[in-house]
Amino acid sequence: MKKILLMYVLVFASSISFGQTNRLRPAGTAHLASMKQESAMDNPVKTFLCLDTIRYPQIKEQLLYTDPTGEAFYIFEVWQSDQEAFSQMFLNSGSGLSIRGIEFFGSNSAAGTISVRASIYSVDAQNNPVTQLATGTVPVVGTTPNYYRVNFATPLAVSANYAVVIEVVTGNGILDLFVNDITPAQPYDENLSRFKSIYYPNSNNGQWVSMPTLTTNDAANFPNGPYDFEPIVAPLVSYTINTTATVTPDVACLGTPVNFSGSATPTNLLNNRMYNFGVFETIFMGATSDSTYAWDTDDPAPLIWSNTGTYTYPAAGTYDATMYTITGFWDLCIDFATDPVTINPLPVVTAGASSTTICAGSTTTLNAGGATNYTWNNGVGVGASPVVSPTSNTTYTVTGTDANNCVNTASVAINVTPVNDAAFNYPSNTICTSTPTSTPTVQNTGTFSTTAGLIINPTTGVIDVTNSTPGIYTVTHTTGGTCPDTESQNINITSQPDASFSYASSAFCSNTANPSPVFGIGASAGTFSSTGGLNFVNTNTGEINLATSAPGAYVVTNTIAASAGCPSDVQTFGITINETPTATVSGGGTVCGDGTTPIPVNIALTGNGPWNFTISNGTTTTPVVGQTSSPYTYNANADGTYTVTILANATCQGTSTGSATVLFNPNPNVSISPLDNICDNEGLTTINGIPSGGSFTGTGMAGNQFDPAQTPGVYTITYTYTDNNGCFGVASENINVNAAPSVTLAAFAAMCLQDGSLNLSGGTPAGGEYTGNGVTGSVFTPTAAGTETITYTYTDLNECSGTASQTIEVNDCAGLDESALAAITVSPNPASDVIVITTEAEDVSYSVVSEEGKMVVAPTAIQGSVEIISVAHLADGMYFIHFTAPAGESVQKLIIK
Repeated sequence: MKKILLMYVLVFASSISFGQTNRLRPAGTAHLASMKQESAMDNPVKTFLCLDTIRYPQIKEQLLYTDPTGEAFYIFEVWQSDQEAFSQMFLNSGSGLSIRGIEFFGSNSAAGTISVRASIYSVDAQNNPVTQLATGTVPVVGTTPNYYRVNFATPLAVSANYAVVIEVVTGNGILDLFVNDITPAQPYDENLSRFKSIYYPNSNNGQWVSMPTLTTNDAANFPNGPYDFEPIVAPLVSYTINTTATVTPDVACLGTPVNFSGSATPTNLLNNRMYNFGVFETIFMGATSDSTYAWDTDDPAPLIWSNTGTYTYPAAGTYDATMYTITGFWDLCIDFATDPVTINPLPVVTAGASSTTICAGSTTTLNAGGATNYTWNNGVGVGASPVVSPTSNTTYTVTGTDANNCVNTASVAINVTPVNDAAFNYPSNTICTSTPTSTPTVQNTGTFSTTAGLIINPTTGVIDVTNSTPGIYTVTHTTGGTCPDTESQNINITSQPDASFSYASSAFCSNTANPSPVFGIGASAGTFSSTGGLNFVNTNTGEINLATSAPGAYVVTNTIAASAGCPSDVQTFGITINETPTATVSGGGTVCGDGTTPIPVNIALTGNGPWNFTISNGTTTTPVVGQTSSPYTYNANADGTYTVTILANATCQGTSTGSATVLFNPNPNVSISPLDNICDNEGLTTINGIPSGGSFTGTGMAGNQFDPAQTPGVYTITYTYTDNNGCFGVASENINVNAAPSVTLAAFAAMCLQDGSLNLSGGTPAGGEYTGNGVTGSVFTPTAAGTETITYTYTDLNECSGTASQTIEVNDCAGLDESALAAITVSPNPASDVIVITTEAEDVSYSVVSEEGKMVVAPTAIQGSVEIISVAHLADGMYFIHFTAPAGESVQKLIIK
């Protein structure tokens, strides 16, 4: 077997420290990108321009190889004489990448120096090199393996997948190029490499083929194949990182969460496993902790390993929140952007009262401080010093808002001591003179007093009617204790009772205070009654229970019965109880939009219309006048909590319950990056939607990539993005697909190195450009024997290009005439032991000349139609068989191996 696949174990150990569990850490300045340690963010250096070396085939071997004995690398020979070249494809979909050179690991197969060409090629859909984009050569010295590097004078900008191609320039030179593990079915086998050779049968006479194709069914060269290995080559790349960072809100109150949102370009490289080691780890090593992005909150909190996040700062202050973009494959590249955020402290709100302990029915003045505006609960309202009169122990909470619109609360408790109720009641306010005594009903003990003429027991309140002078008296009862009380009642001692009375109004609302009758001088209560539907708190006092009485018109009667010689008296008074209107608020909700489509708020009304009421969302109020039907629907188009704050009908002020919260979440602003015209042969194109994370639809779309291999025309690409609130936005852009020209190139005839220049032709459509080694304009000038590839590229008015390639066989004729002599064949070729010459011509003789022009086989006549010649004595190399016959002369090339 001529070719060599020789295993090297830990071949790189002399210059690089590798480990199966640790990150790659080469000696010197080069190192594999490391993102796991947050300490890498302690003193970051803003990179802007990322300079990296994409040692992708090497890293896959060193980190993913499963043999416990160590990483295994192999030598694969690249022969110049067999017109061999090795290609490795690298992914890149999108603009922003520059290639400044190429690196490979290898050595000269023999002592001395050979020249190796390293080139960047465009690739087709099968990863085959197509067009050379940049090239350079480097001398490879000696048999010791080493890194060799070609630097381009001008960096090459690429926007699609490309290949690194390695080939030997020096005649008969052999490069020992290192490749990764040949073991079949490795988890990192990706069929990215291509090889061409005129030696290997599976290369189809020097065509690009994949490694599995090259090594299949070729037991002589590749026992146990097929294999899928890759050359240890690397492009030297650079790209500019642009990072943006946004914190919302950028001014917030302590305790309010802020949202981090960041992005970075170029996304095609940041998300690519060949340029971002974190992505490489995720795909091949199952890593989950590494991220391309990290937020530093500028306080002791850990980094947020994402480009988005929410954080609540624990202390007030101004912070420089910074988003880092962390990328790089061999060298760590960091970019960052900062957005300051101010966290304002909460106001220190205080709450107090002029007195925190009061008697029932008394008032106290609340007070608040430490803020600008104040709002109290329990229906107190707003202000720094409201006056309240609680009926029971009550805690009042004030919400204070400062100039920064930050809010805090404080509370004060008011203790209410019940009064020592002095209420009392005699059986009747009118006492007949014939009655001996009158005894009151008393709630709590106290002291009774009155004016002269009325005889009364100051402790029990018993009136001595017999010894009292007839007349009208005021009896006062006073209790003691912490909260004393005083109550009074008019008493009329007479022989003629008076039941006349009235109420403060002839109409009452059912939600107002219960009315009691008003008596004139000398008049008193007897027993009160009314028509059905009206209820009394006490029939002896005449106090009406408005809340339990049905709305309607009533006649109230006060009856003083005849007793002890005093006649009876009956008096009446008409009143009307009006129903209190109510409003119950419901509805609302959360929707997407700007309020153009409102959210209904429902208001159910009771009582007698028409109603007047006011709707408020806490910021604005809307009056409604003369509403005649229920329910009423209010179309809310602004955020807020909606309530009814004022309600009335023609007779009464009403009450309101319930609320409706309305929230409009804005639909996200969605766009698609501008789309240029595209040619149908350009390959997959990445389309960016803003914000990222949405989905694309449209003909030719798969994920975020558009395949232009469509019928030429205009295609509509639609991008839909849904945010965390479930709100979505849609954007559409048209992309024009132009047909690439159909390009052909006629085959070239073989030529001699000594022929000079060849005017290239045969490319259609006309007007294109010829490229290849030795091509200037449309003229090809050979510089060495071998096979050269000529590529014809035609670009139409739409800037769409097509290419076609043919090879030119350049022979070093060494002064011999290579004109064809028909029907002479030489086989095998290459040969090692014997060759067989077959001819149909007559009187043919042959001689063999070395590449240097030395005759190594003297002229010999061929006997018959078949001649068997031994070539075992000839050294390996290239020879020329010179045939002569009466019909002419012919020269054929012979390879001895």
